[in-house]
Amino acid sequence: MRHPPFLPGGSEHAGPRRARAAAAESAHRPTYSLFAYPARDNYDGVMYPLKWVQAVQAKSTPGHKWKVLLDAAAFAPTAPLNLTETPADYVILSFYKLFGLPTGVGALIVRREGAAPLRKAYWGGGSVFLATSALDWHHRRLPPASLEDGTLPFLDIVALQYGLDAFERLGGIHAIKRHVGTLAAHLYDRVRGLRHSNGAPLLRVFGKHEDPRRAEVQAATLNFEILTPRGGIYSYRTAGVEAAAAGVYMRLGCTCNPGACYTALGVRDEEVADFAATKHDNWTDWEWITVTRGVGPGGAPEQVVLPLGSIRASLGALSRWEDVDALARFLEAKYVDRPEGGGGETTGGPIPPIDYC
Repeated sequence: MRHPPFLPGGSEHAGPRRARAAAAESAHRPTYSLFAYPARDNYDGVMYPLKWVQAVQAKSTPGHKWKVLLDAAAFAPTAPLNLTETPADYVILSFYKLFGLPTGVGALIVRREGAAPLRKAYWGGGSVFLATSALDWHHRRLPPASLEDGTLPFLDIVALQYGLDAFERLGGIHAIKRHVGTLAAHLYDRVRGLRHSNGAPLLRVFGKHEDPRRAEVQAATLNFEILTPRGGIYSYRTAGVEAAAAGVYMRLGCTCNPGACYTALGVRDEEVADFAATKHDNWTDWEWITVTRGVGPGGAPEQVVLPLGSIRASLGALSRWEDVDALARFLEAKYVDRPEGGGGETTGGPIPPIDYC
């Protein structure tokens, strides 16, 4: 294959001259470490302390600087974020999560002093003033333009104003936080007491809903499994389909967070990897996994069937009391004392404990 004569941006990766220049330049600069964490876990809604930002930054020395990237994508839609009180060096946002549209538009907020150590390994159109094809040379624009490659989705960006206006009409982010917090407390209070006629709980809820500081550590997310009267687990996929038919829409699976998900469900990473190798790209039945846990009767290893996902109900600025009540009614009507053995659930048995940190 013939190589193209010019690959824009690719020269950042190659060339001994550039490597020597970078080494000489770095000898006169401090070294950096980056600590990145989410303000809110998108799996179960657990919120992590914003004070970690300054605690990590305080570890900096003249020769070594600690920078903090705060993932506020799940946090910002229902909670205020004051960047004077929480001076993260970098903050990432998703406007889709804020307003529901447009999709594919987010933002990286960079403090001016945090822009200096950023060294992109590539560049694209719009992020440089000039470049040549024969020389290993280009002249970057200043941030933020140097961080924005290609044509920005300017029509979608213009539409963001309507989302900001909607938030203001709702009373602003502080009013949204109060509203959503009240709904979340009401939802948890409605469902935590649901039980089968034999006294067994209907739900296993993940997160920190029982924490005395619930308003500080738990966001408006209810992530749960639906349990059978014998302690098995109903199919989260079946539940999602039935809920949608009833007008209740929830997120299913691991919600793009396998770390928190598999920890909560008691599944080990290597078990998932081994199981995936047996599927040969056939993901139609990707819901249950059989694992070995302990020793059963007669000394044989005990096989346990575990789900590879759960159900997440999230509340936002436009959620209503009627939405919360509809979910609680659906769970009670469809799953309390639901007959077992008709498919869509595990065979029962003990549920492994959660190792939650």
